[in-house]
Amino acid sequence: MKMNWFYYSIFASIFLAVMFLLMKFLMNKGMSSTSVAFYQFVFSIIFLGAILFYNSPKDFKINGFFIVILVVVGLLNALGNFFLFKSISLVDNSGYAIAIANLNVVLILFSSIFLFGVKIDVLKIVGTLLVVSGVILIGLK
Repeated sequence: MKMNWFYYSIFASIFLAVMFLLMKFLMNKGMSSTSVAFYQFVFSIIFLGAILFYNSPKDFKINGFFIVILVVVGLLNALGNFFLFKSISLVDNSGYAIAIANLNVVLILFSSIFLFGVKIDVLKIVGTLLVVSGVILIGLK
């Protein structure tokens, strides 16, 4: 059976949940959010080296426009992680901070309609509203 996007998303969710729990564990033990971000970057570079080693150089040829977009992606990733790590370090339950940060799904969903011509039905809109409602409830004191 070939896996579709849904199964890959489930695996991503599990791996990312464990990653965030381990990050919160480190921060609870006294490691600063900046240190966690730095070491995550260092080990990501090592992982990138392994990817480059095991793949053909032709797989990585890109044009100048793509490089500009990827630099912007890198900067946005660094900023997003900085603020996410800071919020995780300041909250008792890191799930709260991650749930709020993952409201990006709403921005992505509706932006995809305009940018990529994605069709959306009423069921997806209702699901999105339920997600937003859940995050609002999490944010209430």
